[in-house]
Amino acid sequence: MAKSSGEVKFTLKLVVDEENKKVVFAEACRDFVDVLFSFLTLPMGTIVRLLENHRISEPVPIGCFSNLYQSVVDMGIDDFETEACKQMLLHPRSLWDVHCKRLKLNLHPTDGIKLFVCSSYSICKMCSYFSTFRCRCGKLMNEKSPCTEKSVNYNVEDGVFVRGRSSFIVTDDLKVAVRSTDFVLRNLKSVGCGDFSKVVERLVDVGFDEVMTLLQCIFSSNAPLTDTFLSRQSPRGVMKTCETLSPYLGRKIDKSEEVISFSAILRKHDMKVLYVECGEDFVDLLFTFLAFPLESILEISGDSSIFGCIGNLFKSFKDLSAAEVSTSKAVLPHYYTCQKQLLNIIIEQPLTCHLASNKEPVVLIDSKSHGRNKSTKRTGFVKRDAKFTVSDDLIITPMNSSSALCILKKLESQAEDLQVQQISISKTLENNKVVFAEACRDFVDVLFSLLTLPMGTIVRLLENHRKSEPFPCFSNLYKSVVDMGIDDFETEACKQLLLYPRSVWDVPCRRLKLNLNPTDGNKWFVCSSYSICKTCSYFSTSRCGCGKLMNKEMPTPGEEVVADIEDGVFVRGSRSSFIITDDMKVAVRSTDLVLKMLRSVGCGDLCNVAERLVEIGLEEVMTLLECIFFSNAPLTDTFLNKQSPKRVMKPCNTPSPYMVKEIEARLEVITISAIVRKDDMKILYVECGEDFVDLLFTFLAVSLESVVEISGDISTFGCIGNLFKSLKELNASTRSKAVLPRYYRCQKQLLNIISEMPPLLIFNSGFCVEMIDPKSRGRYQSKKGSGFVKRGAKFTVSDDLIITPMNTSSALCQLKKLESPAEDLQVQEISISKTQAASLLRASLETSSALNAALWNSTLKKSKQET
Repeated sequence: MAKSSGEVKFTLKLVVDEENKKVVFAEACRDFVDVLFSFLTLPMGTIVRLLENHRISEPVPIGCFSNLYQSVVDMGIDDFETEACKQMLLHPRSLWDVHCKRLKLNLHPTDGIKLFVCSSYSICKMCSYFSTFRCRCGKLMNEKSPCTEKSVNYNVEDGVFVRGRSSFIVTDDLKVAVRSTDFVLRNLKSVGCGDFSKVVERLVDVGFDEVMTLLQCIFSSNAPLTDTFLSRQSPRGVMKTCETLSPYLGRKIDKSEEVISFSAILRKHDMKVLYVECGEDFVDLLFTFLAFPLESILEISGDSSIFGCIGNLFKSFKDLSAAEVSTSKAVLPHYYTCQKQLLNIIIEQPLTCHLASNKEPVVLIDSKSHGRNKSTKRTGFVKRDAKFTVSDDLIITPMNSSSALCILKKLESQAEDLQVQQISISKTLENNKVVFAEACRDFVDVLFSLLTLPMGTIVRLLENHRKSEPFPCFSNLYKSVVDMGIDDFETEACKQLLLYPRSVWDVPCRRLKLNLNPTDGNKWFVCSSYSICKTCSYFSTSRCGCGKLMNKEMPTPGEEVVADIEDGVFVRGSRSSFIITDDMKVAVRSTDLVLKMLRSVGCGDLCNVAERLVEIGLEEVMTLLECIFFSNAPLTDTFLNKQSPKRVMKPCNTPSPYMVKEIEARLEVITISAIVRKDDMKILYVECGEDFVDLLFTFLAVSLESVVEISGDISTFGCIGNLFKSLKELNASTRSKAVLPRYYRCQKQLLNIISEMPPLLIFNSGFCVEMIDPKSRGRYQSKKGSGFVKRGAKFTVSDDLIITPMNTSSALCQLKKLESPAEDLQVQEISISKTQAASLLRASLETSSALNAALWNSTLKKSKQET
């Protein structure tokens, strides 16, 4: 690398075909390749601005992006939600800004993040990236606040994007590879230069001007190196025919999908869209394009090969990029998200800011929201409820800036040749789908472990992961336990048993490479007279039969984890490779299976499929756990869409009581009182005793595999059923699945589950110790299983399984909430047997109306009998 007059310059060695006046390839240092790869990290708005400033006299347009950018320039501040919105689009920021400070030549140097606060920031506790923003107190946020940015280490040996100190070969169509004789020979032969006498070497100095010209050429040339260094000019923009799917030929949009609708003005004789009239959502979507790095456009588009030189550069970037800075590509800073986010991008988490004085957290406000009216929802760049016209080449104009007649006259078409059509756009995912994944045994073990998690644990993990309620009924059950006081439970341990349910798989799962629910193992507690009482408990809050607190911890017997066995936790074989389909069928890899899979999804032509390597950590496994409940294609939604889909409730087809034998008196049943609305026989809520609440709370301890096992028909469970069936076929263990730890057994055990046998415990002193039921009180140990909640207590249970002790609200208050007259209500006694208990367990997973889904036929039948 050479320097002249303080300007950074690189020396490139060009291999030139003298006869054809064409660069065959260039030999470059790592620093130049880093600069080349940095093109891909530049936001599109930044590229447009840089190139317009570079060639002011004759700028080359970058497709429609130049018009988009000019639209932002031309629109007034009043057209945007805030003044900051316009600045965000004219000078978009990138997640790569910090990394790119290490570049030898940085095309887009930034000053780093600045934070601003109002004069009352110690009270408001809010900050912004922009000094033009107003706080919710109404004051201008123009006082600069100290901000700690990510530090940049300039002394690392690796480059910004590539490792080591290698020399690189850059071809004329921007394929980049580490230099090797083999690659050089193949490249020379491919362009007909096998005779070395026809090529010569040239040394050229590359500075800012040459790099800017090269940036322009990658959009407009098939030979950027030749046009930059031999032609000494950038060619005119080359417009390509874009063969996208017509909206009329596209798929029918599902009602559950998020869409943006607008009116398209069409010319009838050729059905060409002349312009569209739209609201703020479509304009926000288009303006977001300006913040997209070039690499994200290729990532989202899917097929990089159609992008020519840019696609070659992108593929080389993926192949050579250093792991430590290789973040997910389709990522935007958090302040670019809008109300309708149709593109498959990940939004960066906002900074966690604290006051310098007392370390109190400060809220980083959305720069697109107004201070006093800060919305909790995502906002947009332009004014809400505004209307715009968008031309075919993406010139955006507020509709209040010109008359309707003036717009129509510009079309140069007769009124009878024009028509208006409503068009809705959505994500359109058909051609971006995982066919199958090839995985190692360790990942399959982690996948199967999802089935062993208790439902209460799944609810807790997913609520912590997404801060949302994944399953309405199970979430309500779990929240009911959280909200109820210790006095509502038999013992303090009962609440802990339900909030952190334990599994018989806890010990084997310690061998997993990634354990979603690691436990410390069982701890054993005794009272001070344990040598006499000879009892122990899992909980230090339990009381012994003698009445003393069992708060003395003893050494833990047993529970040995063998780490060096050949079999996996769930599957046999030392190192088999497995195939996982998009709907979660798992099988040992074979060519026959792969071919069948490809044919079944219409991918017999192998040219239409490509391999991708993805790294999977806790975040991806958590998303996959969520997706197996809500998606028909969990792998696609986890690894391509980078998000979990919205919850789609399925109709719950539980067995009708008419198809089941009548409950005999000798069978164990639980009786509840259902408050029913007469006109549609819908159960509004039930009143019950402790046995029914104990049954419902037991659901939280039941593992996902046990829910499927007890429900019977696995085919109706979709992806979960496929995963369960694969586990049964490949499982190395003979352990029965519908098993609960012994301390979850209650007095009326209606579910077909096996209670684990209590262990025989022998402490160092040599005597046997009996394990007490943590749900029983010290002096009154029950021989049968006891329950979680207080004996003799009464509760109400809503249709979506919100459980409330009846002593917390008055009867009249409860009835008023129903918003139904007294004459339209009736009370029915319903008996719950094992069949209905199983139906209720299944309905809790599949619907938000669990009581009606499982028991509605019972109320209907009883009503017919009474009439």
